[in-house]
Amino acid sequence: MTELAALVKRAGARFGRAVDAVELGGVLPEALHKVAVAKMRELRAQLDTCVVGPRALVPKEARESAVEVEVEGGALVTFYKSGLGLREVRKLQKAAKVQTESEEESDKRKTKSRPVPEDELSRRKRARAEGGLPDIEIEHVKDVYDAIAPHWHGTRYKAWPQVEAFVRGLAPGSLVGDFGCGNGKNLPSCNENGIGLGCDFSAGLVKICADLGHEVSVADATRLPYRDNVFDAALSIAVLHHISTDARRVQLIAETMRTLRVGGRALFYAWAQEQDEGVSGHRFSEADVFVPWHLRGQDCVFDRYCHVYQRGELEALFQQIPGVCIERSYYDCGNWCVIARKEGTSPRS
Repeated sequence: MTELAALVKRAGARFGRAVDAVELGGVLPEALHKVAVAKMRELRAQLDTCVVGPRALVPKEARESAVEVEVEGGALVTFYKSGLGLREVRKLQKAAKVQTESEEESDKRKTKSRPVPEDELSRRKRARAEGGLPDIEIEHVKDVYDAIAPHWHGTRYKAWPQVEAFVRGLAPGSLVGDFGCGNGKNLPSCNENGIGLGCDFSAGLVKICADLGHEVSVADATRLPYRDNVFDAALSIAVLHHISTDARRVQLIAETMRTLRVGGRALFYAWAQEQDEGVSGHRFSEADVFVPWHLRGQDCVFDRYCHVYQRGELEALFQQIPGVCIERSYYDCGNWCVIARKEGTSPRS
């Protein structure tokens, strides 16, 4: 039980009525627990139940009086008066959760990606002289993630199962690089049995990682600030689909492999054009697309550039790099994935 759940339940005992804290979609970062609990205490004269999640998870009978609070980091906590026993509250919340997931899935299908116009794609892929980053990656990847970083962090809670399994399978004491670490959701797994170092070119996301105590830096994954042959393993999760040219994709892979010791392994994930029917809300008609990100409670929409990969396309990039062996390639939850091993030759970008 988290600090938030424990405090809310203790408050309920003092009030002599049912007070529940239900964690839905992941655990609030520990730093936010006190904020949520303080808000609950502020509202306790009128409200007796706390839900970690949006108002839509509140039983319909109580939504009119529900108070939805967005705490620091973009996470939502909703408070409402139930007038029900704890068991009845949980039953209603479970039903509300099922209904909400169905509504969210429907919304996803309505929020379609759109192809990047060919003339715009050609123009924006040209690199800026001062930094080497294509305009499209600056305007529709870096700048977007800097803008949405707090909200993004509030929706990304834990490592994907196959990524976590890869990390847990490493030798004790392994030094692991997470290149394109985002909000650092993979770093706790890296640090459990070894040492994880992360980098991302979004300063907003790196700040979130640093505030959580992770060892991170701002860096471009195609030009990593690390020595040759230093890492035992590396992660590149959901990064390659934000890279706009084949040359830069090969460069990113080569840079990742350069930092590995001989025999070191790296796991790469990139969005697939082929999506599971009924599982993913995304449908891609073209390889180069803008995928919208909506900020809750705001009208503005941020278009993220993505290049989605067809079967075999990701593996073909690795074949252009000497000294790299593909151990395994597979499909996982809408992504094409490759586990690559560094052989005797040190690849250089």
